[in-house]
Amino acid sequence: MTYQTNGFRFGHGFPITLWVKRLLLANVAFWLGLTVLGDSQAYTVVKWLSFAATDVLRKPWSPLSYMFVHLSFGHLFTNMVARFFFGPPLESRWGSRFFIKYYLITGLSGAFFSVLLYSWVGAIPMIGASGAIFGLLVAFAMNWPDSKIYLYFL
Repeated sequence: MTYQTNGFRFGHGFPITLWVKRLLLANVAFWLGLTVLGDSQAYTVVKWLSFAATDVLRKPWSPLSYMFVHLSFGHLFTNMVARFFFGPPLESRWGSRFFIKYYLITGLSGAFFSVLLYSWVGAIPMIGASGAIFGLLVAFAMNWPDSKIYLYFL
């Protein structure tokens, strides 16, 4: 049986899925918004949206908002490439509803573990989707343990 879809296809045969596309666009939009702002304004926005264990009571939205803030293009690019390649197979297998729940739970878990490791991490603010991306990498490895992954440019 052949896998068929009307969606956009890329390298490994899965179309870009609904929540992967939405998350990619949201992260890129946040990054573009920060690059348009001046340095002092961008610093204020990042400080307001970043997560730090010491500020969680003052900024209760920060365990969610930190996942959408990236300062450098390299940080954004590596997170988005991983989401682009590993997200669609998972969302196709699990369905969109479970995928976004899993993604948000793994991102929130990154903030939770930061609170647990407070004595080591201290009040260092956290930004980026890396916690959620590592959750996707683990899920992909558990679903397709024998899958070959080719790394180029290394």
